[in-house]
Amino acid sequence: MENPAEKKFQALKRKLDGLNYFQPITIESTALVEKLLNDFLKVMNAFQKVKETQNKTLAELDAEKNKITPLAKQHEKVIKENNELHQAIIQANERAQEVQIKHQHTEMQFKSEFEDLKFLISNKENRIKQLEGQVDKSHQSDSTQFSGQKMGEGSS
Repeated sequence: MENPAEKKFQALKRKLDGLNYFQPITIESTALVEKLLNDFLKVMNAFQKVKETQNKTLAELDAEKNKITPLAKQHEKVIKENNELHQAIIQANERAQEVQIKHQHTEMQFKSEFEDLKFLISNKENRIKQLEGQVDKSHQSDSTQFSGQKMGEGSS
């Protein structure tokens, strides 16, 4: 009849053989080898879980990349359109500033011409008043002469 230490040894040896570890071990090292084997199996199980999680994460990442690809293309297109619109706005603002400057210049010319015309009109009005004054004086002088002639004719 086998004692419990030999049963453990035989069970451990079968496990190791099943994992293709055929190296010799002693009964005295059974506890250490069993502990190492259990730790190894735990690490292997944890590794398998991590590997499965990694594969799942990679699959999700690929799926998300596939979702993002059209958006990235559209993003590029939107940025290009935005840049073109921004450039068009800049050019439109530059043209508007040019037109505004031209209009301001034209307005200044019109104001200058208007002031010149007001000055000329004022001069013409003064000249007309002056001439009217001369005409009035001339009429008065002619009237006085005419009246004097009529009076002189009547006394002769």
